[in-house]
Amino acid sequence: DKSGKLAPAPAAKLDEPLVVRPTSEAIIWHVVRQWIQSYRDLPLKLNQFANVVRWEMRTRPFLRTSEFLWQEGHTAHATRLIAADGR
Repeated sequence: DKSGKLAPAPAAKLDEPLVVRPTSEAIIWHVVRQWIQSYRDLPLKLNQFANVVRWEMRTRPFLRTSEFLWQEGHTAHATRLIAADGR
């Protein structure tokens, strides 16, 4: 709008409300740093699933959908060498 603030278009009203969240790294590592108290807590390996909705007006039929299940892994290791080794 004219104030410079982000505002939804009146014609873009959704049938169901959606929540836009930050990337998982912003959320996961805020919590993980509280779980890791010592090197003995490492390695920490997490697997996360989330439903994701693409921010698109139109998707390409048969190629991709607007909503899908996203899987991502997060790991914390004592050193880069250990992380690269996969232990």
